[in-house]
Amino acid sequence: MHIESLKYFYEVVKIKSISKAASNAHISQSALSQQIQKLEDSMGHKLLERSNKGVELTPMGKIVLKYAENIFRTYEKMQDEMKNAEKSDQEIRIEACWSISDYALPCALYVIKKQFPYHNYELV
Repeated sequence: MHIESLKYFYEVVKIKSISKAASNAHISQSALSQQIQKLEDSMGHKLLERSNKGVELTPMGKIVLKYAENIFRTYEKMQDEMKNAEKSDQEIRIEACWSISDYALPCALYVIKKQFPYHNYELV
């Protein structure tokens, strides 16, 4: 199963129409139907009831929809964390006299590190 197939399924369910979802995704209706069919085959269950009035979720489709929303949130968090990890090379160097570096800056750095955990800080 590919995440794209799951996204197509999600869009079809929200719009309740394969043709409208295909139009929004800029693909043909038959290509979208094939993606949904592959998803159903990989899950081993029929997920949608198709009719001339649109689509309806089957009981198994309701389960897949519930988990699909969680999968998308987790996938987006993963992508964000990967982008932030790329930025972790950034090093911030702070130079200060001993009184400030020993008393004021440690507390301030603690707060800053919470807001910007992917930066490296060096106190000189």
